[in-house]
Amino acid sequence: TGNLTGNVTGDVTGDLTGDVTGDLTGDVTGDLTGNVTGDLTGDVTGDVTGNLTGDVTGDLTGQVLTASQTHITTMANLTTVGTIGSGTWQGTAVADDYVADDLTVDGGDIDNSSIDGSVIGAATAAAADVTTLTVEDGTIMNESRDQAGDVLTIYDDGVGNLMTVSSTTGVHINDLTLNDSFSLTGAMSASTYTTTAGDPVNDNELARKAYVDAQIAAEVSAVDCYDYAATASDITNSVGPSLIYYLNGAILFYEDDSAGDQANGGNGYEITVYGDGFADGQTAVLYVRGTSTDLVTGNNWTAAIGGASATFDLSYNEVVAAAGGQTDGVVRAHLVVDGKNSGLTFKFHLDSTSASATTASFN
Repeated sequence: TGNLTGNVTGDVTGDLTGDVTGDLTGDVTGDLTGNVTGDLTGDVTGDVTGNLTGDVTGDLTGQVLTASQTHITTMANLTTVGTIGSGTWQGTAVADDYVADDLTVDGGDIDNSSIDGSVIGAATAAAADVTTLTVEDGTIMNESRDQAGDVLTIYDDGVGNLMTVSSTTGVHINDLTLNDSFSLTGAMSASTYTTTAGDPVNDNELARKAYVDAQIAAEVSAVDCYDYAATASDITNSVGPSLIYYLNGAILFYEDDSAGDQANGGNGYEITVYGDGFADGQTAVLYVRGTSTDLVTGNNWTAAIGGASATFDLSYNEVVAAAGGQTDGVVRAHLVVDGKNSGLTFKFHLDSTSASATTASFN
């Protein structure tokens, strides 16, 4: 139980509770509770509660450190340790030989580093399954060009695919919304339809159906005109009631009742136009070689109830005026309703020299 100031080279079979200021080279089979300032080369089978300031060349198999002890120094050949439950490693980097080949990084980051001194997967490609992937620069897929088929698949929130990129058939997108510009240098086909919200400004822009329909409606009349006929006449003749005259399919206008009297210049026909879409309030203009005749004002343009026909009056003198003074021969005129060409062309024939025919003389 006393202090030893020299070297102890023999075995101690009991407890050693004093300080040893020299080397302890023997075995201690009991507890060592004193301080040893020299080297401890023997075995201590009991507890050591003092300080060991020298070298320990044997094995330490018990609880070596207590909560109050902070470090082990100058142990260059420590080969086996137990489990380090907590704490922060503050030593030099762990050498590659002491790091397992297969690592699991759970909730951590691998920042600004490479694997095997190169880009991850550059030498030997491997699969990866991640929840979030952020790519700062370029992305290359199928670099080896040995994948035939889909190289990128994005699932939707249901049971299908939102988008796939195939090395053989291109990009397949179920639904595509473009919020900005889109430039297409090749051809594009759609098995159903494409949509666009805005109206086109340039010739190479897509147009939505509503825009196309509006443009067509703006250029095409709402009135359909099928045919026309002279349905009433106030042209006089020398022997009987007014007649309706046709010559070679043209409505015939006489200037004279008797030759040279010009008695029928202001007379003519009520002409009926057949079709649908006629209505009150529409404009109706007759065009002959660029000259227009307003049929609503002065010519009694009237739409029939139900819109299946419309009538107007027209005299010999009015046809002559519209034709720029032509008094004889064929005159063709075109009907425009509400500013749109109806597509209907009238054929008139003017006669300024003959007396208006009677039934007998005409036949």
